[in-house]
Amino acid sequence: MKFQIAKYKNFQEPQGIDLSKTINFLRNGDFKSADSKKLSNSNYFRAKIDIKGRLLFQFGYIDNISYIFLLDILPNHEYEESQFLKGKKVSDEDFIFDKASIEKNLSQEKLFHYSKEFIVFNKTQENLLYANPPLIIVGSAGSGKTSVTIEKLRTLKGRVLYISLSQELVNSAKYICGEYKNIDFLSFEQFINNIEKQEGKAIDFYTFKTWAYKNNIKEVEKYFEEFKGVLTADNSSKYISILDYKKLGKNQSLFTEDKREEVYEKFNKYLQFLKENSLYDNNITIYNLFGKAK
Repeated sequence: MKFQIAKYKNFQEPQGIDLSKTINFLRNGDFKSADSKKLSNSNYFRAKIDIKGRLLFQFGYIDNISYIFLLDILPNHEYEESQFLKGKKVSDEDFIFDKASIEKNLSQEKLFHYSKEFIVFNKTQENLLYANPPLIIVGSAGSGKTSVTIEKLRTLKGRVLYISLSQELVNSAKYICGEYKNIDFLSFEQFINNIEKQEGKAIDFYTFKTWAYKNNIKEVEKYFEEFKGVLTADNSSKYISILDYKKLGKNQSLFTEDKREEVYEKFNKYLQFLKENSLYDNNITIYNLFGKAK
C-alpha cells in the first residue's frame, strides 16, 4: 500500500540529515525498513532516520487517499522536546503537500483538509478495512465501529448508503466523513420515506415505553425487542401469525411458549395503537415497500 506525504508547515529538516530514504520507505508502506513503531499511550508513530534521529508522524486521509503526515524531527531521541508529544493541537491549515504528492491541478502551496481529526486504527480495526463485504462489525460502545465503517465507506465504489436507526449517529457520521458524492447518509425513517412518503410518524422507543406502561407491561425492553426482532422480523409476511409464533423454538423468542399467547395479545393492542395514533412500525412498513424499492 502506498501513501501520499504531507508535511507540517513548520517542519524543520536539520542540516546534514537526509530524510529522503526514510520518507521513501514510508511512502511505499515499507514500515519495516523505516523501523517504524507506535509510541505508547499516543496516536503518534516514529521512524528511524539514523542511529539517534527519529521522525515523528501520523496516519490520516484526504479525499479517500491515505496520507502520512510528517510532524517533527527528534534528534538524539529527544521525545520530551516534541511540541506534539507535549499536547500541541493541529488544524487543517497546518500542513502543505510534499512535492511528490502534488497532483497536476494543485500548486505546491495548496493546503489540505482532512476529515475533522487524525484517525489511527489498531491492528484489528485496520484488518477490517481490507476485509471484503458483506461484513458484520460488532463492538461495544466507543470501540470504533463508526470510525471503521466510515473509513470502509471511503473505499467502496459506486453508490453507497449509510443508514442507522439513530438520526444523531447519521448526522455525526456525515460530519466526520465529509463530502463524498457517492455516499448517502440517511436515518432508517428517511430511507423509508425516500421510497414512499409515509403518513404519520414512525414509533420510537420512548413512545413505545409510554404505551407499554399504560398496558401494564413491565418488561418494556424485552417486549420491544420481541415485537421488532421476532414478530415483525420475518420478511415473508407483515408479521408472524399466532400459530407460527407458538411453534418457534426456545432460542427463537425471548419468551417461553406458555407466555407467547399473552405477548401476542399485547402485540394486537400495539397494532391497534399504531392505527389510532397515526404511527407506523418500520418493519411492517418496509414489508409493504418491498415491491417499490429500486
